[in-house]
Amino acid sequence: VSESSGSPVADTSFGTNGVVTTSLRNNISPKYLDIEVQPDGKIIAIGRHETADDAWTVVRLNADGSFDSSFGTLGSVSTTFAGETSVRPAGVVQHLDGRITIVGHTSSKWLLARYHSDGSPDTSFGGGKVVLQPVSSSRIYDGIADSDGSVFVVGQQFGTGGMILARVRADGSLDANFGSGGVVS
Repeated sequence: VSESSGSPVADTSFGTNGVVTTSLRNNISPKYLDIEVQPDGKIIAIGRHETADDAWTVVRLNADGSFDSSFGTLGSVSTTFAGETSVRPAGVVQHLDGRITIVGHTSSKWLLARYHSDGSPDTSFGGGKVVLQPVSSSRIYDGIADSDGSVFVVGQQFGTGGMILARVRADGSLDANFGSGGVVS
């Protein structure tokens, strides 16, 4: 959306009349939960599936709204976490080297998955994805990359209403030198 005379106007160079719609994974509609624009103008969107609650999808679009076929399979990657249900992606973390970490949660665990710029799993990060449960009744919602490949994540601890800040190292483990076992509540 751009502004013309102070009023929003659809950017017709993006998608169809300024709108892009998608249907992925056997025509199951994803619910998108976060979006980030990369320095090169490409767009990362993350979402969960309405009927397949064991997976999340990462989509990368070109600046014109078309799928970026150099990312995953025709512009998208779906990730499952063995044995986990109610999977909810929450935030996109961009790294300076082009990698992407997605942070999210189940009802009781933290989920993180890291991808190379082509959408393939970054296996140096816990095999590509990690499940953590350092604090009971907590969820993580967003994060930011550190220059060494680690990720700071922020979330909430239920019951106390307190905020949680944690540092996940570049290998996918909690940084024991940060706070108490990697977490500050």
